[in-house]
Formats: sequence, C-alpha cells, structure tokens
Amino acid sequence: HHTNWRLRAIQSAENLSEDELMYTVTVGLSEKDFIYLREEMTSFIKKFLDRIHPSPSEEIACFNMDWFRIRK
Repeated sequence: HHTNWRLRAIQSAENLSEDELMYTVTVGLSEKDFIYLREEMTSFIKKFLDRIHPSPSEEIACFNMDWFRIRK
C-alpha cells in the first residue's frame, strides 16, 4: 500500500498544478538536528490529522512524508 502511493506520487509529479506541492532534498545535518526535525514533523502530522478529521470530504489528496538516514 505504501509503495503504491509512492508510485502514484511519482506519476503525479509530471502534472503537478501550482496549488500542489512536492519537495525532495538530501541534507547533511547533526544527529541532534535529525532528532529535532523528526519531532517537528511528528508535531506537524498531529496538527494535520486534527485539521483533516473534521474537514468535509470535498477532495481526495495524498500526503507522503519520509525522513530517513542515508546509510552506506
């Protein structure tokens, strides 16, 4: 299921409208900042869910988020 939505995102990237958003970046950062940013993203996900749960179902959208270490 997870992979299917990733593939759908790749397909959608070709026809992205101006009000949609995709962002990808590879960064170098400290372990402390890695953990801090993960906490910030977790906080955002909670706000996201709080916002969409009472929202009327007028559209269907997909939200993908990845945060992982690049291992050699």
